[in-house]
Amino acid sequence: MLIAIFGTAPVRSPVPALVWAGVLIGVVMLAGAGIMLARRRLLGGDRTNPAEGLFEDLRRMHREGRLTQQEYDAARKNLAKGIAGHATGVSGSADRRT
Repeated sequence: MLIAIFGTAPVRSPVPALVWAGVLIGVVMLAGAGIMLARRRLLGGDRTNPAEGLFEDLRRMHREGRLTQQEYDAARKNLAKGIAGHATGVSGSADRRT
């Protein structure tokens, strides 16, 4: 009944639609890669260990004389203890009550 009303529909090749879909996918992938590269450049790369920056900060503060040797050793031990507790799944929040 619909064919009688509208007539016969022309048969179109799906090739142009597939080509444009491929082009669109390629553009989206390139844009995503560009955003990832820009983000990495702006943020200075990804650190695999978040505590790495804390140890660097401690060393820098000690080197600049902002921490005494005793303060540096205590902070380093506490940081290492926190990392070890985090790695084993212990939160260590009970130790911080003062």
